[in-house]
Amino acid sequence: MVWQSAPPGSVALVSHYPIYFMTLYDQGIEGVRPDVTVVQQSFYSKAQKGTFYAQRIAIRDDDLGPLVRSFLESGELYWPLLSKLAKVRPVLLEADSELVVPYSDLVPNGWFFRIQNEPMQPTNPDDFLEELKQKIPGWPTLATETRRVIVRLLAASSSWLKSSGHLQAASNRIEAALELNPVDAAVLAIKKDLESQLPQ
Repeated sequence: MVWQSAPPGSVALVSHYPIYFMTLYDQGIEGVRPDVTVVQQSFYSKAQKGTFYAQRIAIRDDDLGPLVRSFLESGELYWPLLSKLAKVRPVLLEADSELVVPYSDLVPNGWFFRIQNEPMQPTNPDDFLEELKQKIPGWPTLATETRRVIVRLLAASSSWLKSSGHLQAASNRIEAALELNPVDAAVLAIKKDLESQLPQ
């Protein structure tokens, strides 16, 4: 479902390491979607402040040169450069609770959120949620690591959906996360916050 959410020629900034490593395997070993540039969202900033990884990314994809140079100077992703890149290529971000972004610039796009360089029709977040449930065998009884990955995705994307005004879709994702782990304290806290904002 990650690749299905990536338009041709995308730059996909992936935050969750299990997903990132999966995409590396798919591209490097299986030859899947060589048209998509997958970037670890933090640029491995905890390892040598991300400098080695950032330089490797710039070598792989010339379009990312300005973004990489900015990152090497500041240690942060510079949003205006991401927006500029989105004018020539689709730029996708995996939701991450630690990444603060201008949510009004984003539209839901399956697994990801896409930077919109002009008004565009978003995909229906609930369609993605239903497809996710159907395509993951055994839902909601999943292996521990799979469950952890999906709960994290649902919780983070719920927060981004809420911040971009999609309150009901955000609530639906939290309910799905609770199907997988009914006692997750962080998810329950998000649910409580959402309930206070949803129309009665």
